[in-house]
Amino acid sequence: MPRHEPPIPWPELLRMLRSPDPEDRKEGWRKLYHGLRGGRIHMTQQRADKLLSLPPEKDAAVQELIEEAMLLVNAAMGDKAVEEKAEEVISAPFAPPAAEPKVMPQDSLGRWIWLVFLEPSIIAQLTDTRSRDERAVRLIARVLDLFTFPKVMFQDVELGSFSLPVLGTASVDAVCFVGRHCLFFDGPATLADWEWKEARYRFARLDPRQSPSVPWPDPRLHRINEFVGPGIIVPHSAQLEGDQLTDYGLIQRYVAVVNGHPIVVVVCAGCTFVGTYAAAYWAASYLFEKHGAKGLIPHPDRLAWDSSLETVVKVTAQLDPKRVRPPQVRVEPVDVRCDGWAWCLDSFQWERPSPKHAALYYPEGEAPSPASVTEVWLDGKPANLEPDSENRRLLIAACLKARANGPIVSIRGLADDTTIWADGQPRTQQYVRGRLSNLKRYLNRSLELGRGSSDLRLNLEVHAASTEASTRRWMSAPQAEY
Repeated sequence: MPRHEPPIPWPELLRMLRSPDPEDRKEGWRKLYHGLRGGRIHMTQQRADKLLSLPPEKDAAVQELIEEAMLLVNAAMGDKAVEEKAEEVISAPFAPPAAEPKVMPQDSLGRWIWLVFLEPSIIAQLTDTRSRDERAVRLIARVLDLFTFPKVMFQDVELGSFSLPVLGTASVDAVCFVGRHCLFFDGPATLADWEWKEARYRFARLDPRQSPSVPWPDPRLHRINEFVGPGIIVPHSAQLEGDQLTDYGLIQRYVAVVNGHPIVVVVCAGCTFVGTYAAAYWAASYLFEKHGAKGLIPHPDRLAWDSSLETVVKVTAQLDPKRVRPPQVRVEPVDVRCDGWAWCLDSFQWERPSPKHAALYYPEGEAPSPASVTEVWLDGKPANLEPDSENRRLLIAACLKARANGPIVSIRGLADDTTIWADGQPRTQQYVRGRLSNLKRYLNRSLELGRGSSDLRLNLEVHAASTEASTRRWMSAPQAEY
């Protein structure tokens, strides 16, 4: 267990800052600085006003400490008016209906996520003063009640100091991190064993302690990066436009091997604390709410305890500037994937995934074309197509045309594109439609091919980059960007 230092008494600290002895003042500002960094001092507007009312400092050494400490004071306060208004979003906006007790049917997705917490397990949350994830933890605690889940331990963790408790001969079988789990560890080396190497979504690795003076929300920090291909990411950032707040939450469940022992890891985290609450709501409440006669969301067939899940949810909230009405909140899944399957709410079933992003790579100095593109990635994985096949060149040509002119692509234009076909001769539209039917089995809903239509619709966001440039971006700062 991490060692927790006691909080610093505010009256004692204020006495030191007002002392006529510069050494006392220096020690006081040093304690304030480290107390804010370690989460042992809670900064309020009243306390900040007290600091601002202190007499001007003449000692140069003390002035340097004041500048560093006041940066953290400003960060701890942030834009209070904005954050306090946003905090109203998580007061009780997604409260589940109380008329019906929660149940865990054998085939429900929610049951599969949390069932392992019947064994010795941990729910971890940060104790940093900037963390506002208490309500998210309470949501999870409602599912993991003490009577049913007596072996769950709730652990408060200081920034960068997570460690497994000593349980004698027993071991921890599951850990749930409430908040971005990279902040629970002191750098990439200690985080490595706990990471999901194949994850498509990860948080931007900007340590808030290294950037104390940031707006809220900050697009550099408050975002989830979606991996599309080497050197290409798509950010999903929290935004506040007027009184419209948009945030994203990430839910992951996977197995990590720590000290030779497999541990189920569940992550419920958001770009901001609103997204974290939305992630906890989806995993610990939404999955236990019935969708009319269809019931609860089931899990895919043949799911195992060591299967993996990755979900992104989007939360939008219309804030009332006068705070007369409660915020109008909506949470919707953006991407739900589990063991190679994707959940479709419209059909209420698991389907083959429909790619959302295509990344095309070509040699530097050449223009992208069906012949020059050397690599094709779909949603962060290499496309499973024969390297020099007509289907592959047809997909590349359709992607390039959609990137240039929009999602509607002419089948006649593809038939006349001689760079696609093996003998360099045009094809009939009927022949092309047959090839497109093969691709549709691979792309699913990403390719719409209407019967008798002379056009197709490609529902893919297409990215193109030279192989050399993308490699340079990927190798120069992989940890900072992904």
